[in-house]
Amino acid sequence: MTRIRGRGVALIAVLWLVAAMSLIIAGVVQSVRTEIRTAGQQRQSAVASALGDASILLALQKMHALKAEPRGGLQIIPVQFEGIGREVQVLPLNGLIDLNNAPVLLLAEMYRHAGGLPPELAQAMAQATVETRQFKGSKGVSQGFEAVEDLLRVPNMTYDLYVKVANLTTADLQDGSGRVNPLAAPAGVLQILVGGDAARAASLVVRRNLEPNVMDTSFLKPEFIEMTTSRSLQLQVRVNLPDAGTLEKTWLVHWGDDARSGLPWRVLGMRQQSARAIEVIASEARQSMAHRLPRFARNDESSACIDESSACNDESSACIDASSSCNDKSSQGTRDNQPMETTS
Repeated sequence: MTRIRGRGVALIAVLWLVAAMSLIIAGVVQSVRTEIRTAGQQRQSAVASALGDASILLALQKMHALKAEPRGGLQIIPVQFEGIGREVQVLPLNGLIDLNNAPVLLLAEMYRHAGGLPPELAQAMAQATVETRQFKGSKGVSQGFEAVEDLLRVPNMTYDLYVKVANLTTADLQDGSGRVNPLAAPAGVLQILVGGDAARAASLVVRRNLEPNVMDTSFLKPEFIEMTTSRSLQLQVRVNLPDAGTLEKTWLVHWGDDARSGLPWRVLGMRQQSARAIEVIASEARQSMAHRLPRFARNDESSACIDESSACNDESSACIDASSSCNDKSSQGTRDNQPMETTS
């Protein structure tokens, strides 16, 4: 008996050991799969980044070969690399709001219409932005903004507000006057210039796309705009990823001879951003809803059938109750009609 009990304990111990080893192996397999997936995504990002750099360099070389000076508005330069054609967008940086030179009133309009702040708070944030860029360091020189991310140094600046205005600003404009070139301004900046009217800004964008060198400035405040071009440029290209996403590569360039590299342009900075394609997400959502709706409809139909059956059962129960009531009355009437027995 003792021997049998010992065998049972050993069997249980072996089963527990097998279960523990299975959990460990499953965890290791999952970890390896995650690492492989991460490495694959990093490889895709690195390849796409290199393709974006090559496309932008080809666009710069084409501009130099054609001796093309920067235009006042958006310029599209088609390039081809490894048999795939891409379009490089060239945009003067004075189409964005210059953080280092923009006046207080323009910054207040930005915080109000793009950031969603009330007029009083927008004015206070604009004043705080100017004070931050004018702050003098230990050498007695104003520090200014070296990058758009420096907006986070402004007192009372929240990350949500920063996200709303970051894509509408620049800190890399080398020859900025503080005004905005509407021919190169994106829709968000145009909305600020027209006082927050999104429909008016969209209409101006449509007209500008039809006639790139023509802009109706009657709705824009003249103290905020300029029609001159800038030699500080933003070059941007999108590269498709194998997983239906895109990588957006951006170069900030000053068009002019660089004494250090000997190139006819000077690179001010680079950045990239990858994101899943919005169309793919929407398509997946539609497919998911398409799979779910028939099942919900069947459930509704089944519920309706159940409700009808319940109603029929209720009617049947009512009929049974009515007939039971009639039977009771009939029985009562029979008892009332019977003669009474008398005793003599």
